[in-house]
Amino acid sequence: MNIKHTETVIEYLVIKKGRYLVEKSLYEDIQRQVKEIMPALETGAHYSLQDLVGDDYWFALDNTHKRQAGRCMVDMVENEQLPLEFAGHPCKSPKKYRLN
Repeated sequence: MNIKHTETVIEYLVIKKGRYLVEKSLYEDIQRQVKEIMPALETGAHYSLQDLVGDDYWFALDNTHKRQAGRCMVDMVENEQLPLEFAGHPCKSPKKYRLN
């Protein structure tokens, strides 16, 4: 009889100058989801993170992962990994985004 013990290894990224740890896979998922919708975004329109990743993806996240997703998105915008900028004050939550 073979018994296999498997461990789930979760990789984390340090973002926001060391203030937060976020799951690397979540960061990559958010980035991929947003990149997929980019061609459909309209100049001048404001979008929530939920708008950018889609309702199905958003509602599948628990509250902890929604907060992490928001931190991932802020990090991507601040570090110019996506052609988006904050729409409105960057300290206000929930954040809104627009094409830059």
